[in-house]
Amino acid sequence: MKKIAYVCILTMLCTVLFAGCGNKNRTNPLLDPNNLLSGTHYVRMDIKDYGSLYLKLDADVAPATVTNFIWNVNNGFYNGLTFHRVVDHFMIQGGDPRANGSGGGAYELPGEFEANNVKNSISHVRGTISMARLDEDYNSASSQFFIMQEDFTDLDGLYAAFGTVVHGMEHVDSICANVPVVDENGFVLYENQPVISSAVILTEEEFRLLEKYNFQLPEEGEDEDEVAYSVKMEMTSADHGKETVATWNLSETVEHYLFSCTTDLANVAVYNFDLATMTFDQDAPLASYKDLKAGELIDIQTLVPEGIPSQILLVTKTTGTSIRYLISYEGINGGAELAPLDDPTVK
Repeated sequence: MKKIAYVCILTMLCTVLFAGCGNKNRTNPLLDPNNLLSGTHYVRMDIKDYGSLYLKLDADVAPATVTNFIWNVNNGFYNGLTFHRVVDHFMIQGGDPRANGSGGGAYELPGEFEANNVKNSISHVRGTISMARLDEDYNSASSQFFIMQEDFTDLDGLYAAFGTVVHGMEHVDSICANVPVVDENGFVLYENQPVISSAVILTEEEFRLLEKYNFQLPEEGEDEDEVAYSVKMEMTSADHGKETVATWNLSETVEHYLFSCTTDLANVAVYNFDLATMTFDQDAPLASYKDLKAGELIDIQTLVPEGIPSQILLVTKTTGTSIRYLISYEGINGGAELAPLDDPTVK
């Protein structure tokens, strides 16, 4: 009886998903065979006040669905949208720009599931992400998606599953347990809807590095002997012609030195730094990286294959004076000392 009730709930959910949106253009240029993605794609979805979901999407199983979802993420479509329906022990649903179940993106998608004569091998089990649609129209999915909290394989063959949450399902559990709903369909009043603060694409290298650290970095005050170590800081004082300067003393046992920033950076340069004389050679960077996007993760070790010296200077060019850095590295007995330099000397 429990499963029957859930099927009825999802049917009612999908029946009203796109009411009033029947004028969508079904000629979706993203679905040109030359534009369709293939392979595996990764997304980090940050939910305000809850945490991050790490998604692994399979474009070989659902190429049209993944292509559309990735396009939406790349264009910031989901940033600021919400989860407007929550059904405990079943799923959470979001991605509606109207936040009431009636909205969607610019285009509708072909339903990539068995009932629509498309093979789909992804089952609706805990963590699966799938597309919502009108109950009577197999080709009506657009931007709204749902994430399964528990297994419910009766949905297999009826909805376009296209990936899974590989880390962060505890946040889905928290949403299901704590967000108040107003009816049996799980509708959430706007002021209570969990907000997708951002959704960003991760490269496979970025994903693998995060996976290596189990998607977690130690909190401030945790044991420095932990293998993964992170430092966060905000600098406002060291602004030299739109250059922000900082130095990190690194352990000799460092294997990976990861860097990201919350704002776009025109250039990141790494210099060998003489801490005794407070000097560095501006014309001889060890490595540089151009056009670092906000949230993008780079591994400095791969830029300096001969090894990172014990003291390095990191110079970032940006348009702002206040930047939050995330630095993490793997080593024994930790030991990152972070200090802003107000007036380093150029040789």
